[in-house]
Amino acid sequence: MKAWQFSFALLIGYLGVFHLWMGADRSFVVASGLLWCLAYGVWMLLAQKEGYFVDRLDYFSHWVVILDVALEALLLREHNHLGFWLCALAFAAVIGGYRWNGLKRP
Repeated sequence: MKAWQFSFALLIGYLGVFHLWMGADRSFVVASGLLWCLAYGVWMLLAQKEGYFVDRLDYFSHWVVILDVALEALLLREHNHLGFWLCALAFAAVIGGYRWNGLKRP
């Protein structure tokens, strides 16, 4: 489980922040989105120091999720649909598949 804890937390946080934004006003979305990115960015740097990531591509793909939240918070005006579930599924498939394969390598 330790090999997956940050990835699972990122997935839960991703879904959570988008659900929080449904129906929220723009200033709340921007502020909470940037705060979320800061918190997960710091946590990600700590995970990197602990050797969590399989390689640089694994590390980069986790940053893409954090960047997605920042861009969505800053660029989209409304968050009133559940389309982010498809993005979460795609991120989980790519990151999960890559990590699973990478963790099996000696």
